[in-house]
Amino acid sequence: MPLPRRLHQDVRKLSSHQIKELQAILKKLLHHKEGIAERLPSRKGTRHYTYRQEYVKCGKEGCKCARGKGHGPYWYAYWKEQGKLKKRYLGKTRR
Repeated sequence: MPLPRRLHQDVRKLSSHQIKELQAILKKLLHHKEGIAERLPSRKGTRHYTYRQEYVKCGKEGCKCARGKGHGPYWYAYWKEQGKLKKRYLGKTRR
């Protein structure tokens, strides 16, 4: 569905600074809507975790996932350990 004409006109009137603020808001909203990623704040000396929902393809011949998004979404945790990116499956719901 296209953007409402009024919204399109209003966005064109924004300053560069306002457009950057809107961009940050839209990025957060898009991530939330798609369940892409959520980064938790960290404290000094603690590990940074990023949580993502991902679709996976099982690889079975004839499975519907080969033609679509895949199975899921499933939650995964990401973090860096000694310079290497690590990933851990969390399940259908984030615990």
